[in-house]
Amino acid sequence: MGTAINRLLWWHWLLIGLGASIVLGLSLYFALVRPTTIDATNIKSEAESIESGGGTEDKVRTKTQEAVKAHKETLRIQAAWAQESSKYMPNIMFSKTEILRDYEHIPQMDQGVYAVNGKAVGVKDLPSVWGRWITAWYADQAPNPAAKRTEGIRTLTSFPIEAFSTDPNDVSLLKQDAGIRFPQSKPWEVDVAATSFNAAINHLSKFNNIEKHGVPVVDRVQLTGQSPDLHVRYALQLYVIPPTQPPAADPKISPTGAGSAPGGGGGGASGMMPMGSMGGGKMGGM
Repeated sequence: MGTAINRLLWWHWLLIGLGASIVLGLSLYFALVRPTTIDATNIKSEAESIESGGGTEDKVRTKTQEAVKAHKETLRIQAAWAQESSKYMPNIMFSKTEILRDYEHIPQMDQGVYAVNGKAVGVKDLPSVWGRWITAWYADQAPNPAAKRTEGIRTLTSFPIEAFSTDPNDVSLLKQDAGIRFPQSKPWEVDVAATSFNAAINHLSKFNNIEKHGVPVVDRVQLTGQSPDLHVRYALQLYVIPPTQPPAADPKISPTGAGSAPGGGGGGASGMMPMGSMGGGKMGGM
């Protein structure tokens, strides 16, 4: 009985950790980086307005001090975000003007975890790249007798990701304050069968080690069944904040036509660009 209680507490603490740790990641950008940057700009503008309007010396001094303080806080938070994002966010480095190039080829994604058989990877390829990667990430956690790994998980879910728009100009919509979600329309409803309780816990803890593919957002975690057929069910999405803003749409570029590009992982759907506001829900993973 005591062992069961200890495991239950361990399970609860893990879920609490998964839910809280993401706050240090996504909200560092959306709740701190952008607002402090805006505040610093507004305070500086107010100070200049008071000074130009003939405000008192004390008011001008106070507003100037507030502007300096806000600027320092903005720099501190931006530095913290730069450190976190360099580890967890992918190298989707948009060019300043070449939107067609970005659609076809992002140079920073030619190597490492994004490379696909030596092919150039552009925005149009991201659903396929992410689909293959997440499928392989789960497969690597299966029991492997050759590696003398008897515990692990068996994935009972596929990971389809909607294809991106076939219009290169839609790259301009992938703003930092909107983010990119994989998949866009709704989270994956994941079901994995774990060989033991420890295998289930180890699987969930691995979300904290994901790098260069965005922040995993885990929600509605449920643990059912018994070993060696213990099921872990949860909703999962990956949130990506591009390190740079995409270029503006180029009126000289015409859409390439409707239709769909190949989706990633377990399949694909047509014509959707994964963009939009960062969705709600419980978060976990950094």
